[in-house]
Amino acid sequence: PSTVGGALAELASNGEIQRVAIAIAGVTPGPGRLSAADKALAGQRVSHESIRMAAIEASKIEAMTDAHVDASYRQHLARILTYRALERALRRAGPDRRPGGPAPRATQPSPGRLSHLELERQRAG
Repeated sequence: PSTVGGALAELASNGEIQRVAIAIAGVTPGPGRLSAADKALAGQRVSHESIRMAAIEASKIEAMTDAHVDASYRQHLARILTYRALERALRRAGPDRRPGGPAPRATQPSPGRLSHLELERQRAG
């Protein structure tokens, strides 16, 4: 069983978090939204502390225990994955991504990793 988390965010022109939607799967019997964490971020400025506060709120989820993992570890994962998903979503929603802002920069593969195009070329060649 996998545990995954994701988030979408929209920032107001003053930099406050206007809307956020956080979802997680693998912590409860079915995937779901973390509404309490969503609400904790509304109107907040983007900061380590605001993201941390939402991640702590996410860790309060009623997690399941099964033969593979206990509930406390799933709650830990909910906190970590929520923090990472929010950090990425808020960075992507930052000032460079607002309408009228500069064009997004092209992303480069991490050093030591090949892009999917490079992998295709290697397979074909």
